[in-house]
Amino acid sequence: VAHAVEQVTGVVVPRDELRDDRLPYFLRMKIRVTDANGKTLAAGRDLVTLRQELGGAAASSFSSIDEPRWSRDGITAWDFGTLPPVVDVNRSGIVLKGHPTLIDNGIETVSLRLVDASARALHELRFGVRRLVCLAAARELKQQVDNLPQLNNWILLAKTFPQPFPFRQQVTELIADRAYLPDAKLPRSEQEFRECLRAGRLRLGVAAGEVSHLLGPLFVNFSEIRKTWEKTASPQWQPTRLDVHAQLGQLFAPGFLVRTPWAWLQQFPRYSKGIVLRLQKLTSGSGPRDQQQLPSVVPRWQRGIERLKQHRARQLYDPELEAYRWMTEEYRVSIFAQELGTAVPASEKRLDQQWSKVAE
Repeated sequence: VAHAVEQVTGVVVPRDELRDDRLPYFLRMKIRVTDANGKTLAAGRDLVTLRQELGGAAASSFSSIDEPRWSRDGITAWDFGTLPPVVDVNRSGIVLKGHPTLIDNGIETVSLRLVDASARALHELRFGVRRLVCLAAARELKQQVDNLPQLNNWILLAKTFPQPFPFRQQVTELIADRAYLPDAKLPRSEQEFRECLRAGRLRLGVAAGEVSHLLGPLFVNFSEIRKTWEKTASPQWQPTRLDVHAQLGQLFAPGFLVRTPWAWLQQFPRYSKGIVLRLQKLTSGSGPRDQQQLPSVVPRWQRGIERLKQHRARQLYDPELEAYRWMTEEYRVSIFAQELGTAVPASEKRLDQQWSKVAE
């Protein structure tokens, strides 16, 4: 609308001046959401409220559109042609924009689907392509994993994490990601996928080295966290322990090795070292200062976790929320383990500014 006004009148109108939340309620556009049969699912003038009311129903409905070209299960090889970033889908005379993607089923297959948002399509596509890579290069990947210098020790240590995980499977996928999909650009055709496999084989050794370099200090730090944790059992430190426990649960959530973007996964040794230093400082007299900082950390942390739960329920992926999530980790380092430094500037003000960009 702002662009149209400028084109017609020559007057530049800031977009913020046209935000519908500044309009009287009766002037806002009325929105009606219907199903495939024309039945009204929800109606109102507040888009945010409608999205929350419908939850994941809209995204699920879009994914279930009966479009044979973009709906297929049990895929184990790239035999479905080219994946364009966007396609038109005609339903009852209405043209919808759909985004083809691959969904990793985690059971040795992927599914071809249409989703309603490009950000989610790209997010899912990476995992889907990686699954196909793991199937196509299974033998080469197994050799790299078998040759990891501390494999057996790491498998045992993985069982001590807050939520034990299939280490061998996840480290295989992580090496595949680093070798075959090191760039943001993902293959969208069979030819590009074959080139991806060819180039990735040349990077396998380097990728395995990168992963080994990451895991070594990460496991050392986690073992140190467990040792130091036992020394902080005093009731006076309970608020800090609760915060650290919640942080560990999110950092090392199921699938963390394969769901965390590499740029941030590389920071995990520093994040875990920060937790070690924080717990050590508790036992050396810094408990009061730590707890004075909690009011600036916990609410900002909790709102991010709650919003993430809401987004997952609605099948929404928001890059701005991802950025906020890792900025909170950097903020923790900046106040509890300043000596480690941060990867990006982090402060209460910057966190709040980033939060304003996060989708409702």
